[in-house]
Amino acid sequence: MSLSLPEDAEPFLPNGESISYLHTGGVYALELVRPDNVAEQWDRYNDTRPDYFERFRDAERVVYIGQSMDVMYRLEQHRDSEIKVATLLKICEIKSLRNIWWVPNADQDRREIEERKMARMLQDERPTWYVHSR
Repeated sequence: MSLSLPEDAEPFLPNGESISYLHTGGVYALELVRPDNVAEQWDRYNDTRPDYFERFRDAERVVYIGQSMDVMYRLEQHRDSEIKVATLLKICEIKSLRNIWWVPNADQDRREIEERKMARMLQDERPTWYVHSR
């Protein structure tokens, strides 16, 4: 499982926009697949487990929310394992791209606000999921 780009992102293009719009700023949601040995994999990268570990381990689904001034570029980095800062992305495979919320011409502060807002919204809508964002 992995991202097939740009194909996986194209359904999220606003009507009438060309593929180049994928390089616009926005917030994205990646559904992840936990490894069978979650605790063992987690412990490979960390000395402690965070307060959200049990929710992450036991959740029906796991979604990672991120943001970038160039969504396509960031998704390519995730796909190619060039940017895996969060432990979740180190131990989990990307199952699919769930959504993109476009935030064109926004600075990083605005995108971060939108990232937190989308994460809260998705967590509220899907309480059995674990939604991770900064």
